[in-house]
Amino acid sequence: MSVFLAVLLGTIIGIFLIFFIVLSIIWIKFKRSLRGTDCHDISITNFLKMAEGVDDNQKNTAKSISNMANVIIGKINDDFPEFSIDLIYNKTEEGLRLIFEALTNDDVSKLDKLPFIKNSLVYKINNNISSKINYDYDDIKFHNFGIRDYVKKDGVATVIVETAVGYHYKKTIKGKNTHKGNRYIQTRYSCKFVYVYDETSVVDFEVLGLTCPNCGGPIKSFDSEFCPYCKSGIHITNKDVNLKAWEMSSYEEF
Repeated sequence: MSVFLAVLLGTIIGIFLIFFIVLSIIWIKFKRSLRGTDCHDISITNFLKMAEGVDDNQKNTAKSISNMANVIIGKINDDFPEFSIDLIYNKTEEGLRLIFEALTNDDVSKLDKLPFIKNSLVYKINNNISSKINYDYDDIKFHNFGIRDYVKKDGVATVIVETAVGYHYKKTIKGKNTHKGNRYIQTRYSCKFVYVYDETSVVDFEVLGLTCPNCGGPIKSFDSEFCPYCKSGIHITNKDVNLKAWEMSSYEEF
């Protein structure tokens, strides 16, 4: 038994020695990395302040995005000579700002400018109101834009635009002491734009993003008079949206 205890004790001491040596090496390397700086007092408080400074730098650094515009733009212009990359970037920023404003104020009055996704936003905002959830987007800055993909198929052309965005974000639930965010963050959004160049050839109608404002279910044709899911009355025609223009049909944070 005494031999076993001696071996066990030696093992424990060995583990602690290894841990101490590794920690010492890390500490020495950390101090060396600070040579030439003003951080002579290496304390936990100073270390935390430095870490906070690193976090501030990250908050001010835009997220990276995919940009294949130089490769893709020629193909788009071959199919649609009137396509403007500056216009599509402007519409991306304008559309996302309208979305952030609508979610912040629970206000759908300006969403006619986003005809393809208006109903889905109405549905989401109504759910937020009933659940007493409030979103707040403030101090919004758009850093850069890029075109990630382009597809022309079955009567519909789609362009995927990515953008790096920074904003102050907060989500609260009324009556509860819980919140998410309440800080400035950097993030990215992917926005799909569609152009219906041949309405009679559309196979996948859901690519247009039209939904029922009552239940959020996808609307599968312009001639729908009732939602196929909740059966509520609905009537969407090609007069409600401009098919011959690039319109945002969906957006996603990633």
